[in-house]
Amino acid sequence: VYVNDLQDFFPIPDSTLFLDEIKTLHLRAIGTTDKVVVRFQQQVDGISVVGGEIMVLMTLQGDLLALENSALATAHQISTEPVLDSWTAIHHAHQNYQELERKKAKHIALPHLCILPTEIGKVLEPRLAWELELRTPSAVSLPSGRRLWVDAIDGTILKEENLVHRQDIQGHVE
Repeated sequence: VYVNDLQDFFPIPDSTLFLDEIKTLHLRAIGTTDKVVVRFQQQVDGISVVGGEIMVLMTLQGDLLALENSALATAHQISTEPVLDSWTAIHHAHQNYQELERKKAKHIALPHLCILPTEIGKVLEPRLAWELELRTPSAVSLPSGRRLWVDAIDGTILKEENLVHRQDIQGHVE
């Protein structure tokens, strides 16, 4: 089965899908048949779509059992040429980081272009973005770190993810 044969169900051009992994699932030991998982990563002009992938579950003979799709049907329609350069993206991201963390980042990773699924209304639309991480280690308090996606066209922050997770564990041990 080729992905292009499934255009009616998943209108993702196979020219945007690149083989990422083939894995055999050895399930005979638990009373079922072995299976194969094939994972395709979505890319447009060499730029990865964040979370964009198709996973195919097949028998060892190649019969299709299941298909999982998180690829964006319209990703190939956007321009992959950024208007903002990476230095401008760093500037926008660092300003946002300082507003969120109330301190400057001590480490800023090199930004890279990606295509970010962005919710517009109730629809996911592809946006060309610069993805980068900013961090501030600390010896006396909790460190801080954020992953930010900066729109490569207008510099708005499309998404922000806190990289430091705090846990408050309470309980009683006997």
